[in-house]
Amino acid sequence: MTSTTATSTPFAAALAAVIPHHAADAKMAVPFFAAASTTRRSGTTAAHALALSHVSDTGAFLIGYASRNSPMLNDIKSNNITELVIQTPPPSSGKSSTAKQQLWRIEGKCYVACSPQLLMRFPPPRITAEDPRLYWEQQRLSVFLRLSPAMRALNLLPPPGDRPAAHPVAEIPDSPEPVASLAARLIGNLSLTEGALTGSSAASPPMSPQMIRSNGATAAATPQATAAAAAAGQGMRMSASTELVDFDRALDNFVLVVVKIARVDVLSFGTTVADFARTVHAVSKEGLWTSEIVSP
Repeated sequence: MTSTTATSTPFAAALAAVIPHHAADAKMAVPFFAAASTTRRSGTTAAHALALSHVSDTGAFLIGYASRNSPMLNDIKSNNITELVIQTPPPSSGKSSTAKQQLWRIEGKCYVACSPQLLMRFPPPRITAEDPRLYWEQQRLSVFLRLSPAMRALNLLPPPGDRPAAHPVAEIPDSPEPVASLAARLIGNLSLTEGALTGSSAASPPMSPQMIRSNGATAAATPQATAAAAAAGQGMRMSASTELVDFDRALDNFVLVVVKIARVDVLSFGTTVADFARTVHAVSKEGLWTSEIVSP
């Protein structure tokens, strides 16, 4: 066996490449899932499909997303330890049979980044000097806005297993407001860190999503935009109002599932027995990563 030690995550780039839309500006029209295991309150094990977005810049976190009515979130409330399995390339990808097949097993702890209007157990930890509430809210909004309009609308569906919606919303349009501005409004007009937010340093209660969208749209409106909106007619105003409410509701239901990685087991397949290889990466309490080549 061959073992090496590093202070940074040695698998980060390879894991990021596994996710088809891992780039920060890549739109997500189709979800890419990992199988995730959790433990229910009863002590039994549950399996879930967790949609993946990307790997954090540091490589220490795997970022997934879900609706807040996902059964996985109920399990995380009582026990946030998880194990994920990813097969790449997936069998349905249509890639050549010569493409390198791998099986990733990732162990870690789950944290939930939800709307500032909600309180959930296990919020994500601080990873930069920036206030973690603002940082993770920006991350949540960035992922939400990368979803296609149809993917965003999935967050308005009833909980899994309930009666289907009679008239489901088909699409949620893009937000006209930049991520940083929208995040600041959702958190509240607070001076959390020097230079992070503008305005009074006195704490203000967070606004509701509808207030945020309404105030944001009013503040950002230009004279030209105001005139165009007035000329559009009552019907268009009603349509725009409905779209804003749908956006608010979908965003309020959208959460990030942040997995802090503790161990990674990568099995690479080959055409012969000698081509099979397995590498195990594990982190110590001191934050050092050890990579070990073991028998497949």
